[in-house]
Amino acid sequence: MLGEKLRALRRGQAVSLDMVEAKTHIQRGYLVALEQGDYPSLPDPMYTRNFIRAYATLLNADADYFLELYADECGKCDLID
Repeated sequence: MLGEKLRALRRGQAVSLDMVEAKTHIQRGYLVALEQGDYPSLPDPMYTRNFIRAYATLLNADADYFLELYADECGKCDLID
């Protein structure tokens, strides 16, 4: 699961949620929702993808990998018809 992988990566690097919030400017509530897989509590998927990219980049992780996980978990329902 995307959130579990992000949380494990963050903890493995001894990075706190406060540090992620300060460096990415993503509200803590959104970070918690992302780590818990609580996608309904996140904003529009366009913003959520930007959050994932910023979070993964901060942790020196492959942002595209995490974006693929997000797409797999949430589908691509946000695409314009």
